[in-house]
Amino acid sequence: MRIASLLVLLMLVSSTAFADQPALAAAAQAAAGGDYRAAVREYEQTLAKEGFSAPVLFNLGNAWLRLGNPARCCAAARLASIAALRGDSTSARS
Repeated sequence: MRIASLLVLLMLVSSTAFADQPALAAAAQAAAGGDYRAAVREYEQTLAKEGFSAPVLFNLGNAWLRLGNPARCCAAARLASIAALRGDSTSARS
């Protein structure tokens, strides 16, 4: 139960960090409804437009995990950790 609450909180936090609110809302709604493929697509599009964000990368990793792809989950989690350690909620990709 704690993990589910944390995931919902992170989805809500991630939606405030970006200008692309509709895409993040769609991703969060898709994930909440169990459509993790759509959530992955929306999170990846947001990251491509806006740059790295620890909360969005974390949510992307969770969607990949729910789809049964732990390798992509770990990759997204690692990028989320790096973004969080840098102290940037968003940063342009190099």
